[in-house]
Amino acid sequence: MMINSLTFKLKNIYSKIFPDSMIICPPSSGGSALTFDDGPCRNNSEKLLKIHDDFNIKSTFFFSGELAYKNKDLVKEVFDEGHQIANHGYYHVSARELGVGNYLSGVIRTHQILSEVTGREIGKLFRPPYGELNIHAHFSLVSKGYRYVMWSYDTNDSYLKTADEIIKHIKSNPPRDNEIFLMHEDYTHLVKALPELIEYLQVSSHKLSTIEQLK
Repeated sequence: MMINSLTFKLKNIYSKIFPDSMIICPPSSGGSALTFDDGPCRNNSEKLLKIHDDFNIKSTFFFSGELAYKNKDLVKEVFDEGHQIANHGYYHVSARELGVGNYLSGVIRTHQILSEVTGREIGKLFRPPYGELNIHAHFSLVSKGYRYVMWSYDTNDSYLKTADEIIKHIKSNPPRDNEIFLMHEDYTHLVKALPELIEYLQVSSHKLSTIEQLK
């Protein structure tokens, strides 16, 4: 369902005030993007790649630096398959818990790891852990050329326990034509739900692409 909480509304207002530094929704004719947080995941990354190959689609993967460093082969494989790789911080910890200085250095370190592994300077797209905004971290990263990428549709895979529940949730709360979908790579039940989810979206005329391809 499209997030309609006070937090989302505030972020949406913020994105309109600062359109160059935050993405929440695609343009009205831009299609939709599947995004995956918290990888790379040794048990699930290759399964996700196979599903994407079966449906001939590309997605955006927000990798944490800690896991990317430990699983460089998976990072390279995802990238080589034509998917977009983006930054999810080094640890999955908020700026409030980690401290702004450590948080910022972790984002920069993750950018370096992903760029070195892929052999290419990756784009400076960043999704903060938990989607949490810290005003000091935000303006510091924006000044370094980063753009925040949030989401407009939460599949609720963090709260639901089975693939069937995820599919039921989505069909009961039909997405709009243009959404940024939030999912998590490390959830096995999400991986199981993904083929039916993609098929449902494609039948519903969703054009699926990466964040950088949304126009």
